[in-house]
Formats: sequence, structure tokens, C-alpha cells
Amino acid sequence: MENVMGLISFGRQQAAPVEMSGIRHVAVLPFGGEYRVIDFVLSSMVNSGIENVGVLLQGQYRAVMNHLRSGRDWQLAGKRGGLLFLPLRNEGDSDVTGFYHNLDYIEASRQDYILLAGGHLVCSLDYRRVKHFHQLHKADVTLVVGDKGLAEKIAGDTALLLDADGRVRGLATQGMVSLDMCLMSKSLFLELVSAGCRGGAYDTILDGVLQQTGRLRVYGYRHKGYVAGIGSAQSYYRHHMELLTIEKWQQFFAEAGMTYTCDQEEPPAVYLTGARVRNAIVASGCLIGGVIENSVIFHGVTVEPGAIIKNSIVMPGCHITGDVRLENVICDQDVRISRGNCLKGTGGLAMVVSGTALSQ
Repeated sequence: MENVMGLISFGRQQAAPVEMSGIRHVAVLPFGGEYRVIDFVLSSMVNSGIENVGVLLQGQYRAVMNHLRSGRDWQLAGKRGGLLFLPLRNEGDSDVTGFYHNLDYIEASRQDYILLAGGHLVCSLDYRRVKHFHQLHKADVTLVVGDKGLAEKIAGDTALLLDADGRVRGLATQGMVSLDMCLMSKSLFLELVSAGCRGGAYDTILDGVLQQTGRLRVYGYRHKGYVAGIGSAQSYYRHHMELLTIEKWQQFFAEAGMTYTCDQEEPPAVYLTGARVRNAIVASGCLIGGVIENSVIFHGVTVEPGAIIKNSIVMPGCHITGDVRLENVICDQDVRISRGNCLKGTGGLAMVVSGTALSQ
């Protein structure tokens, strides 16, 4: 895959769910205890042998840059290729316009293929298989697709019409959906970017491809594995509760392989005398003194003795003081919940707690 350049863009999927005010960009939403959403697509690229990756900076991108930094944690800080941020010329520019203003970098790359992916899905796959499929079918473009039920609220639910051979014939009202990943030659990518920017007929490369299924040989590579799309706080909550089941846990981590993330340089979690933890994911850097059941606790969280957390997600940097009870709750980043509070989601919905403090 040294002959493939990776490009990551966020398209219309830039903002995190509005309920989570502490996270500004969906790409850096914490996921799975130790990771951020963008870690999965970037790690998949690296594990597939891609050495040159460009990230189109859109939306509130500062957090994305702070997380990825030089790319060293993903082995992308080498002299050849590596990780490069592609800035927009104007805030609000479309994907196509953003790529057009960075064509010099893309044209100068030594790779002959472009793998374009969104940074808003939790999904790990071997892109070498995608390339093999692409070459086997003599495709102009290969889209990675998934079942509609599997890919709920992903990529605007772009359902595709595929024939028996897997060729994409156009849009459909139901069926397989695009997972916002596609492989094509660099020359075709440059053609689509230039035509889209000049003509203004489409804002994303995917839209441009789907407008030309009659002219181009577009095929769908079916991904049957784990996919999580974060369309709302409730879907975020549901995906994490599913991760706590053995079936989903094994599926998720068996497929993910080696997943890289920014090194937080945190020590292992510390468990105080009297702490009780059952069926939970607890990340590094935590201090646990209370009771945790069926929950996901991200790095740098303090849970004081006397606190009880059930069926909840506690994001990085939170402080849960003694005599606090949380059930069916999402605690946004850096929230401090003071002594004596009892918070519980109702009706099967999680309560989202944001802000710097919550006191009696």
C-alpha cells in the first residue's frame, strides 16, 4: 500500500452531538476508553501500509491538530510522506474546494492511488483487501459499503443500488449504504476535484462519484464488521453499552488490530481499598475508590470512595466526588460532580451532564 495516499475529510459530519458541549469535533470524541474516533481510520491506514496521509482541516479543527500532533504516535512522522494538515482557504469551504486549494501537495505525492475516508466513524478494516477488490474488478472507484442497519445514521444514510456483481448503479431508498470511504486513482481524484470546484455541481467527492455511475465503473466493497456512527448522544451511549458485551467487545478489538492513539503518558489506573469494579472499561490515569458497574471510564478520571456509577460513560478529566450516584449518564469532559448528587437517565435515554461543575 506504499502506492496509496490516504486523505481524511469530515464532510458534513464535523460537529459532535450538540448535547456534548465539551467536545467540538466528532473526530476527537473519546471512544472505547482509551481512544478518539479518528484513531480508528488513521490506524487502519497505517496498519495497511499507507505512509502518506493528509487531513483536511474543517470545523473546530484545533482539537484535531492537538490530538494528532506530528503523527508520531501513528508512525507518521517520517521524512517520506508522513502526516500533513491541509488547511481550508475560507471557513465553510466544501471538501472539493478544500482539496482544490491543496492540489499542489496531492499532485506532488509519489503515490498513484488515493484512499479517501471520513474521520467520523469507528470502523477498522484492512484497506489492502479493498485495493485487491478494486483491481480484481478493474474499478474506477471502489466504495466501502455496509448494511443499512449496521451503519445507522452514517454519512447521511446514502443508500446505494448495487447489482449482483457489486457494481454501483445509483442511489436507492434502502439497501447498502456508503461508509464514506473510497479508493480511486490519483488522476481520477484530481479530475473530480477540478471538475467539482469549477462547475459547483457537488461538494464532496462521493457526490461527484455518484453523479457519474453511468460513466465510471463504481463498485461497492462490503464491510461486514464493526461500525459505529455517532449521530447523537444516545447513539454514542448505545455503542458504548454494546461494547461492554462479550460479543461486541471481541468483534471490535479482534478487527481493530493495533489501534494507535495520542500517548497521554498516564500511569496505570489506581484502585483504592474498598473499590469495586464489575464489567467496566477503566482507562489509564484513573483513581478509583467507589463502585463502578457496566460503565466506561476514560483516562484521568477520579471516582472518590462512596460514589456509585452504573451504566454510564465518564469522559476524560472528570471528578466524581463521594456519595454521588450516576446511572444511565454521560459525563462530558472535565465535569466535576459534587457530593450528594444523584443523576439518572430515564425512559431508556441517557442523561448528558456538561459544564465545569455540578453542585447541590
